[in-house]
Amino acid sequence: MKRYETARTYVRPLETTDIEGFAELEANPNVVKYTGYPTASREEAEKDLAHIIENYAIDNPDKLIWAVIRKNDDAFLGTIALVPFKDGVWEIGYRYLERHWGNGYAKELLPVLLEWGFSFPHIVAIYAEADVENPASTKVLDRHMRFVKEAENTALKCVDRQYILSREDWLSA
Repeated sequence: MKRYETARTYVRPLETTDIEGFAELEANPNVVKYTGYPTASREEAEKDLAHIIENYAIDNPDKLIWAVIRKNDDAFLGTIALVPFKDGVWEIGYRYLERHWGNGYAKELLPVLLEWGFSFPHIVAIYAEADVENPASTKVLDRHMRFVKEAENTALKCVDRQYILSREDWLSA
């Protein structure tokens, strides 16, 4: 895999040594409230991490989840993900440990995440959604993707802003 990085961060496959940060990420209700997933115990986080790591060995994984690491101290900041949405469209997502919120990591990393996504030839477009109550994420997505609409998300009981970016739009940007 090509190394994807920014001035302050890089992404890499998750490793078993990431369990402390990964478990903290999954246990924090403020982090998971926008994901649709409940908080997870340490044991559940260990199982989730093991499944993600096993997925790296599959030629056609059902989702791609990678660690976001700070360069200057190799600290685990969070995760980024690409998951199938529909018909060649994949959804991006990112989660950061709460103590790293407000440092501009999502803003800095989203263009890299888009480049990573479009490195897979079968991905024709990338989709994202963010709760309107999560202005930090909507601001980042407004900057790098095309806003489509606001829609009720009945599963999460919220209103989401939905975004899309086609491969053609990305290449011409």
